[in-house]
Amino acid sequence: MKTLVRRLLRQFLAQRIHCRPTAMAHAWGYADSALPPPEWYKDYPIAKGHRQSPIDLKTCDTKEKSFPDFCIKYDQNNLTNVSNNGHSVTFAASAGTSELSGGPLCSKYKLEQFHFHWGSNSCQGSEHLYDGRSFAAELHLVHWNSEKYKSFADSLEHPDGLCVLGAFIAPHECDNANYEKVINGIKSVPYKDDKKDVTEKFDPAILLPKDLKKYFHYPGSLTTPPLKECVQWVVFKEPVMLSEAQLAEFRKLHFGGKGSPCMCNNFRPVQQVDGRELFSSC
Repeated sequence: MKTLVRRLLRQFLAQRIHCRPTAMAHAWGYADSALPPPEWYKDYPIAKGHRQSPIDLKTCDTKEKSFPDFCIKYDQNNLTNVSNNGHSVTFAASAGTSELSGGPLCSKYKLEQFHFHWGSNSCQGSEHLYDGRSFAAELHLVHWNSEKYKSFADSLEHPDGLCVLGAFIAPHECDNANYEKVINGIKSVPYKDDKKDVTEKFDPAILLPKDLKKYFHYPGSLTTPPLKECVQWVVFKEPVMLSEAQLAEFRKLHFGGKGSPCMCNNFRPVQQVDGRELFSSC
């Protein structure tokens, strides 16, 4: 009898455990989502870490430092696809020969992808600020440390795992011809989970500003979940200029499927510097 009672009790407890509801992670997003940026810490506690990004890059708080020139060698054939992931538009690169070195970096980094953040108007949209100023959008070219680590995923676990080149984007009266193929790619993926092969090849280096010698450098994090503190940030001071018509194409993307809100203001607010050293190239 005691054996039967124990067996029935074990079965009852097993059923209770099996039926117990589990904590579900919220779908993170921006202002109107279930988990907006101020609440990301609920699912990603590192959001309250000490080297989070983006930040306000204040000239008065930086130390001038001389760095070697960057060596940027991108292969246009490494670009594979463009996609709308419901948070941004991303151009992916294969594990090819596109490499970044020099500047403040001590290793070679391979290009993984590049994406954008933008606002609902041209007065806001960039993730970083420059002396308190926000720009219409911001380009991020994401690279991983291929000299020290085995993969992009492995690099996320190390403080020097990634290097992200950031470029501010500001409005101009004329179209930027260097962005024509990017704009065409954006138009091809209006809804979440849309994905297209990159058929119009181009060198991603043409998306950067002309002056690559003047920039800010600091240790930070990914600006989207999982918010890993693994990024060596380089943010160029000279903005890239796009026409209002080109910027409008970003704002025609959607956070979801047909009928969903247009994708705007997909930027994280600035975080505390928290005692970090910020450098300005000279």
